[in-house]
Amino acid sequence: MNLASLQNFLKSAVQESSEPKDKPFQFSCQSVGFCSRICNRYGFLREHLFQLPFCGNLNLHDCKNGFIIDGFPRTIPQAEAFEKLGIEVKVVNFEVNNDLIIARLSNRRVCKNCKQNYNVKFMPPKVEGVCDKCGGELFTREDDKLESITHRLEVYRKETEPLIDFYRNLNKMTDIDSARDSQEVLVDFRKLFPAK
Repeated sequence: MNLASLQNFLKSAVQESSEPKDKPFQFSCQSVGFCSRICNRYGFLREHLFQLPFCGNLNLHDCKNGFIIDGFPRTIPQAEAFEKLGIEVKVVNFEVNNDLIIARLSNRRVCKNCKQNYNVKFMPPKVEGVCDKCGGELFTREDDKLESITHRLEVYRKETEPLIDFYRNLNKMTDIDSARDSQEVLVDFRKLFPAK
């Protein structure tokens, strides 16, 4: 099963653009016919600015056995627009309390060279501040700082959390307790999506 990551799609689209990097980025997707402008730094993409520019890729041959969408939809209007595409959907709600989310994100470190992720509390490198994989320097991303995490959680509660009831009412929602070890969570996730 392939991963369709909104974040990766947007990063790739911005990198391939010839537009100056300090200006808002605009792109279009003819297969869906929407345009988008990425313009808010820490919040989520607004539905009037962004709908489904990456959905044209979802019917590609390599997605015929299914795909996982990460980071989309994030608002009710986005979910309603996505439902109109008629794609069969199963939604997973990874349940984690705010304290654990903050602990996981604020303790995350990323290698400047190879982008390997660590967590100083749950999965630390062998040598503090040094990547096990390539020896590169580890750093804290701007969006993993407490102020940014707190803001993102507020935006999530206001704009994205209502999707839980939206998809539950459509009988498409499954909850997974994600406060556990990641391997246990993965076992439950794979039960929902057995290999074809």
